[in-house]
Amino acid sequence: MYGGGLEGIYKRIIAQVPELRLTFNDFKKADKAFFDAHPGYKKWRSMIEKEVNALGYLRNAFGRIRIFTGSSYEILKEALNFPIQSTAADILNYSLIDLYHDLKNREDIKLVGTVHDSIIVEVDVDKIGEAQKLLKKNMERTFDIGDYKGVSFPIDIEVGKDLKNLEEV
Repeated sequence: MYGGGLEGIYKRIIAQVPELRLTFNDFKKADKAFFDAHPGYKKWRSMIEKEVNALGYLRNAFGRIRIFTGSSYEILKEALNFPIQSTAADILNYSLIDLYHDLKNREDIKLVGTVHDSIIVEVDVDKIGEAQKLLKKNMERTFDIGDYKGVSFPIDIEVGKDLKNLEEV
């Protein structure tokens, strides 16, 4: 959707990575193989399209509502993105709220902010292990997402003197 259809995506890829030497025919075969391997996607996409066309809005897994306006192309593009992105954002926000409560009376671990789906904390070297435990506790907790109960997402933790020099721990 974001690439303007199959041909638009192909043109963007070839423009950015010309050394791929990928023909449009090969690209179409890869696209077909992807959809053959993920048959549930077409069903999900169709469900989203019908729901947004009938209602003009969607709910994410936590019940947040988004009303859609614009052209049918824009609406479908945004409607396909909304359930995934907004649910991920809500998970991050719930984790941030809990982490904030755990940290509000502490000066040794400071909540700095977020970048996309990452939480940034500032911590003294001798408190890294404790900070890791708090981050895991708050970010790997379970959520009920739609019909799925007790869903959790493992996190990666990286440590460094600045955001440019991080190493996974």
